[in-house]
Amino acid sequence: MLVAPSGVYIIETKTYSKPDKGEARIIYTGDTLIHHNGFKDDKPLIQVKAGANWLKQLIKESTGRDIDVKGVAKNSNFLVSARKHRADDCMDAEGRAMHGAIVENWNVF
Repeated sequence: MLVAPSGVYIIETKTYSKPDKGEARIIYTGDTLIHHNGFKDDKPLIQVKAGANWLKQLIKESTGRDIDVKGVAKNSNFLVSARKHRADDCMDAEGRAMHGAIVENWNVF
């Protein structure tokens, strides 16, 4: 969990092995991750959305405040390209994009 001036974030990290050759890139479609080998995976996004909902509910129950919690799926070792941007939803980011999203209040993944 991260609390920043731009909001509250729950960050789920995933680590995948880099390919033996070719570019280490994951494409984020807005609801699915497409890996370099064509494998499609939505589980990390489902997991981080569930975590964000859980944390939002926990904050509401313990403080009475309705605070928006943004989910971030951080993929180690891979660059992330976004085909589709979705505001107020789960974002999938590599380091620089995640930094920009949080520090500059840019949450369009």
